[in-house]
Amino acid sequence: MDTTQIVLLAVFGLSAMLNLAQLTFYFINRAVLSRTGRLALVDVWPSVDVCIPARDEEPNIERCVRSLMLQDYPGQFRIRVLDDESSDRTAEIVQGLARTDSRVKLIDGKPEPLQPGWIGKVWANTRLGRLATGDFLLFVDADTFFDPSMLRTAIACAHQPSNPAVGLFSGYLRFEQSTFWEGSLMASFFASQHMLPLPFALKRKAGGPAPGHWHLFRRDIYERVGGYAKVWNCVLDDMETSGVVNRAGFLTRLLPLERMGGVRMYRTFSEIWWGVQKSIGYTLQKSWINALGLVFVMALSGVLPFFAPVIGFWRGWLAPEAIAAFSSLVAILLWRALIQHDQTGPWWGFLTHPIMAVFLALNGLHGVAALRFGQGVVWKGRSYDRR
Repeated sequence: MDTTQIVLLAVFGLSAMLNLAQLTFYFINRAVLSRTGRLALVDVWPSVDVCIPARDEEPNIERCVRSLMLQDYPGQFRIRVLDDESSDRTAEIVQGLARTDSRVKLIDGKPEPLQPGWIGKVWANTRLGRLATGDFLLFVDADTFFDPSMLRTAIACAHQPSNPAVGLFSGYLRFEQSTFWEGSLMASFFASQHMLPLPFALKRKAGGPAPGHWHLFRRDIYERVGGYAKVWNCVLDDMETSGVVNRAGFLTRLLPLERMGGVRMYRTFSEIWWGVQKSIGYTLQKSWINALGLVFVMALSGVLPFFAPVIGFWRGWLAPEAIAAFSSLVAILLWRALIQHDQTGPWWGFLTHPIMAVFLALNGLHGVAALRFGQGVVWKGRSYDRR
């Protein structure tokens, strides 16, 4: 065995192990989600407050609120929208919907503007939590939309017995993907759910994957842990909220929300870039080592496997290094195809996986650099962590 073969076998062998591990985690996590998605018997349907923070959401807010108005939930529920000083027609649209349905209430954010040091969405959610009176509180983003059975299904799932009690229910809605960049890149959000086995990831005291576009709390537990006020200055508020819940002795649980509704977070390459960039630097803990680690993993698991045909032509199709390379390629293509299927994304999305890997690697470097050099992040016209 010559030096070239040893190096190639080591590199592609490690790549195959990484991708086979990710594929294994996917099946473990789908098994977990199939259990958390079971419906429990509900004798008395609790009241629910659906809380929506909205800032400049004119393109999205009507679809979101109308989908909630159409819920077939047997119990009482209200829809509260806090207009966070929007400069567009967000408030006007919600007010029009409120005139047709008494369950919809618009809250003007101007009398209590954003407090110094607070994150805008966290401040809006904190205010919504104070006003809510339901037995359950459901916080959703304004760019979400739901199947008519979402609320009934989610509350039935939340009634599964658990010891210790579940403090936060969350999950990944299906991503609406209409453009090339959405089909290529948006799977990166959903893929993060399967980077680690959920039984491990969700128990971390630092918090686990709990996407902030859908958070469901029992009201008493929300108040006991301190609500969103506990993460008042955290841009990565969703993971930090999971950490608050876990440290208080409760559980974070993910539900198979892709069956219950969708979200269209971003549309263009620019929107996706800045949407990921606002959180990835914090996910990497502002660390160059972590950023370079992400580059290494993305290259090893997301880019190199696609050179398997080259290795086969060069070294021979049955050479050990070629077998390792094709094993890695098959594993990552299957992993990505399964994610595309779960997300009802375009069929060709799995073929663009190297684009997503390069995107995440470069975005991670940029995200850490922005925080280390004082540029901070800008979102919805507000700057955070800027020096």
